Formats: sequence, C-alpha cells, structure tokens
Amino acid sequence: MPGGAVAARRLTLQPEAYVPRQDVWAEQQRTVRDSEDALRHALLNTTETDPWMRSYLHDWGAAVKSYDMSQVPDGIRGASPALDDRLGDTAFSFRDPIPITKPLKRPPRQFTRHKPRTIRDILTPAALREIERWFREYRAELERFADFEWPPGMDDPAEREEFIKHIRQFNETLVLGQDAFLPEAQGIVWDVRDVNNIVPLDYGSEINTHFDVAYLGELLGGCRDRDMVSQVCETGANFGADVAMQIVLQPHLTTLAPGYTRVDTELKRLEGEGYLEFVEWLGFLPCRFIQQGTRARKLEPDRPRRISDAGGPHLLLVCKLGI
Repeated sequence: MPGGAVAARRLTLQPEAYVPRQDVWAEQQRTVRDSEDALRHALLNTTETDPWMRSYLHDWGAAVKSYDMSQVPDGIRGASPALDDRLGDTAFSFRDPIPITKPLKRPPRQFTRHKPRTIRDILTPAALREIERWFREYRAELERFADFEWPPGMDDPAEREEFIKHIRQFNETLVLGQDAFLPEAQGIVWDVRDVNNIVPLDYGSEINTHFDVAYLGELLGGCRDRDMVSQVCETGANFGADVAMQIVLQPHLTTLAPGYTRVDTELKRLEGEGYLEFVEWLGFLPCRFIQQGTRARKLEPDRPRRISDAGGPHLLLVCKLGI
C-alpha cells in the first residue's frame, strides 16, 4: 500500500451497553465548553502582527459559537465506552492524494464549409417542431412551479419531501440525435449564443473571467494536477465528457418548485455579476440540459438552496438512431 499503509481489514467491535450517567454527561459538556472557550480566546487574542491576518483570525474567533447540547442523542449522553485495543495499530484507509495529471488539451479546431444564417440552416423542420412543442408544453409546467405553495399546515419535512415527488405533470425527456441536423450541419458543435452570428464553437477562445489568471497560474505553478490548473486558468471547462452529439432536453427536478422564485432571483443576480449569460435560444447545438432543483436548509427550511443533477436522465433513452 502507498506510504506503507496496512491493507484495510474489518474489525468486529462489541458495543458497550449504555448506562446513563449524569455526572459523566455533565463533565463532557464542561469539556466541550472549555474547548470552545479556548479556541475562541486563542483566535480573538492572537499575537499575529500582520493586520490582515489578525483581522481574519478575529473574524473566525467571533464565529465560534456554543454547540447546542440538545442535539446530542439521549442514548450517548454520558456514555464512555472503552476503546478497542486493536484501534491503536489499525491504519486509516488510504486516501487518494492530489492526482498527477497533464495540462488539458483543447479539442482541435472545427472546420466546415457550411455557413448557417439561421437555426433552420442547422436543424431539420421536424426537429424544430419537436423542440418548439417540448418548450411549449414544458412552459406550462414551469408556470405551475412559479405559483407553487405548500398546502396549508404541511410543515413536516418528511411530509413535504413525499408530497413534492408527485406534483409533476410534464416528465418528457426529448433526445434528438445527429439525424435531427441537416447533413451539411452534422458533426459540428455550433455556437448559437448569437442567433445572428452562428459559427462553429471556438475551443481556442480565451475565457471571460474576473480572475487574475496569470497570478493564479503562478500561484498554482507547483500543483501536480495540471488538468485542474488548465481549467481554472485557461479553458474554464473540461472537454473530456464522453457523450453522444445529441440534443437532450430534460425537465427540471420537482424540488425546483418550492424555491422557484428564489432561484429565479439568484440566476438574475449571477447574470448581472457576469457569472452566467442569458441566451435567446439553446446556446449551443448539440447540447444537453442539467436539471435544477432546490434543497431545504436544515435551519432555514423556507430558504432552499439550488442544486443540480448532472447525472440525468436516469433511464435508458435513445434517439432515433438508437444511440
């Protein structure tokens, strides 16, 4: 094993029967509070001479809060089981280190003599009708999501989780293969972000970012994961996805509904900050949607956060070509 680690082996541990001991539980709580106080004191009373670092540590010190002891299950309060002696010489599971990779290579330049002036010069009439139909029917679903409200009195998280699974009224994933493209437009990834200037996607273009990529490249100069550094400083993306050249339109997750308004606001904010771009149509051809949803926060269930499901569709779907 790397680093001389011993191969993992299973240990059969016999859990000690729990015997409630209020005196031990009280001592455990004092230990936690002493640890919190010590950490807070060390950060707030740092002797760091650098003003920025001193302020940084002070901020962390102010962030040290007291743990809510009510979160500790009754069954382990005051428990102090003896440790198994075999744990003393049992190695931790081996963890993969930072991978050693080569700098990312951009795909070769795309070449075609075809110069489309509109979307109709790329996709067949039948494909355009299918896409238009899909968007028309799915828009009705999104309008329902936008107006979503939990039924009165439904405050239990488990009940909400079960309810949200059954609100979908549109669940079609549209898969269009290369037969949806005109013969002269096949085999090319088209940049359709500007519908008045449709061109093959330029894999060699510089990324548009507010990061100081020259500084980051120098800072990460010794990093072994050169692929990651390339993505951060040069390409902004990884071109290694092994997927068919298909148009895959997927409806969003049902969990988008409870946070629809907040997600809409957040996307508009990110667009204003330059993190993403709104496009008039699909943006790229071919392309595939990544489903969006939301997840309730533990302490703020009515302020869900946005999540993505990049693994869909989760059923075997093929285009007319059988791919």
